[in-house]
Amino acid sequence: MDELFFLPPQAAIMPRAYWLDARNPILSSHIMLLEPSIPEFDRVQKAIDDADFGVYDMEIMNALYGRQKDCIVLPHRKYALLTGEFRRKTHRQYMGDDTWNAKAAFDEAKIIHFSDHPLPKPWDAKWEEVKDFKPECEESGDCQARDIWLTLYTDYWKRAHVGSDFLFEVVANIYIGYLLGRIWRITSCVLGSKQKLDKSISQVFFNTKCAELINSSFNQLRPALYL
Repeated sequence: MDELFFLPPQAAIMPRAYWLDARNPILSSHIMLLEPSIPEFDRVQKAIDDADFGVYDMEIMNALYGRQKDCIVLPHRKYALLTGEFRRKTHRQYMGDDTWNAKAAFDEAKIIHFSDHPLPKPWDAKWEEVKDFKPECEESGDCQARDIWLTLYTDYWKRAHVGSDFLFEVVANIYIGYLLGRIWRITSCVLGSKQKLDKSISQVFFNTKCAELINSSFNQLRPALYL
């Protein structure tokens, strides 16, 4: 998608929300190419602060940039394909006069946006819900649209599972390293105090410095017990 960075300078560039009424063109905000600008950032932030309940990013961006005469619109057939398109019976809004082919549309798309209302997003949806919403095969027996749609959801879950496992491993290793470091500091404190004060181990644990270290270590490491 590096080609987007070679487009002419513009405050905001977005694709058209092709699934909405074409007589009243609306831009989609699921992908936006923005030119860094402090004044424009302030405009967007003010619009967010002033927005009423039910006014979201898409409404805000269209109000600010969707009606500019020199607005640049990204082609939706590469940058705005919805997963819901694979569940539709007709595809004129997406394809125009061209013939729909699920595999060709999938291969051409650079971004596919999860949108299958009322099915929840994949991070909230359950497998039973996804199965109920899956596209039907065509009368000809072609099941490409169904298979691609199901693959999009299962592939997301697979990637999310791998990512969560990796994150858990990183966090666990951090806690283990931190725990070992704390144990070493406590041991050094106890043994150092014992040698210096020539007291028994039971007495050394009442040493104020060591007691504070042990207490703070326990409080800071408590979350690790719930991993």
